[in-house]
Amino acid sequence: MRKNNKTTMTIQKVFDKYASRYDESRRKLIPCFDDFYRVAMTVIPFVKDKEIKVLDLGAGTGLMAEMVARQYPSAKITLMDISEKMLFEAEARVASYPNHFEFIVTDYARTASLPQDYDLIISSLSIHHLSDRNKQELFQKIYA
Repeated sequence: MRKNNKTTMTIQKVFDKYASRYDESRRKLIPCFDDFYRVAMTVIPFVKDKEIKVLDLGAGTGLMAEMVARQYPSAKITLMDISEKMLFEAEARVASYPNHFEFIVTDYARTASLPQDYDLIISSLSIHHLSDRNKQELFQKIYA
């Protein structure tokens, strides 16, 4: 992050700025992009018709949440992200799905605790932005 006298570009501002182009850029930057998400879906240990509660940390444009919604049509999915504009993209992405969605704009790494009672907590391409200490704190919150 580069600082100058007038403006400090925060993570939130960066993601807000690039929200509409985020998916396109990730596909170009990440080798085996489709396999990355496909494999993640194969390790979810629930039957397809089960009503599960899912928390997506750093949900961004909702790409992974959409895949979960498609695979688990009875799922209730909460998308949490620091960028309101990313969640606007996510809301548009999942609008045609019958699932129940909730959108929370917050910095999950800085919240005192995470919402409780989820069957599954997912995250893709988000946690790597955290410092080692913040990762440890996040995993403690998830475990709690």
